[in-house]
Amino acid sequence: MPTLTADLQEALRARFREAFGERLHRLILYGSHARGEATEESDIDVLVVLHDIPDRSDRERAHEVMHVMREEYGAHVSPLVTSQERFDTYNQPFYRNVRKEGELLVPHDAPEATLAL
Repeated sequence: MPTLTADLQEALRARFREAFGERLHRLILYGSHARGEATEESDIDVLVVLHDIPDRSDRERAHEVMHVMREEYGAHVSPLVTSQERFDTYNQPFYRNVRKEGELLVPHDAPEATLAL
């Protein structure tokens, strides 16, 4: 498993932007890589937050990106797809944890504070 370098982060941004276009609201790195606890066996957990409600084709599109990243970079990306509304308003432990510990990849120039409510 390659290290999550700046180049690999940029490739993630580019691939997910290409896959979802203007519908992509945020791309958030979470899990062991976001916490700085990743090992060689760790996958790269990303939450794909869309402006609208995702459907089956969106999940398939995210998995296509997963396969491309594995083929081109040897990176094991594990994407989950959700809506902006769900991410911003659901009070489930998973979403609270991502808002607390996640690292914003898209938009990559936005302040990290935009993750917290």
